[in-house]
Amino acid sequence: MSTDFEKLVKDHLRMRLMESGWTAQLNEMIKNSVKARLAAGQVLSTIKFEQLYKDVAIEARDSLSSDMELELHTKMNEYLSLNLEDNDDEETNCNNGNNRNNYFDDDDSSSSSYGPEELIRLYSESC
Repeated sequence: MSTDFEKLVKDHLRMRLMESGWTAQLNEMIKNSVKARLAAGQVLSTIKFEQLYKDVAIEARDSLSSDMELELHTKMNEYLSLNLEDNDDEETNCNNGNNRNNYFDDDDSSSSSYGPEELIRLYSESC
């Protein structure tokens, strides 16, 4: 897949999260988590990303509007569909394509096992 397209999708998702105010809310959640950990006696240099992620993941997921979540799922589905199509051209099609995008099916987007932060983390790790 074109790196330009990947950058456009990633930039679009980041922009939409910022426009919705979600990133500002997330930053506030993280600040509050750090303050709580410091108040509990944890030293700043020992606070790990994984700890902060556990502290804010559920609240961050719940704070995202359903419209924004649907938009994120749609964009990720579009990206993954195009990426899978590119891979099909290069590789043998495994399972005749029956496994394609089963995590992001439009019919079941409300009960997806991946929340927005997991989608963003998975997407960021793939770039």
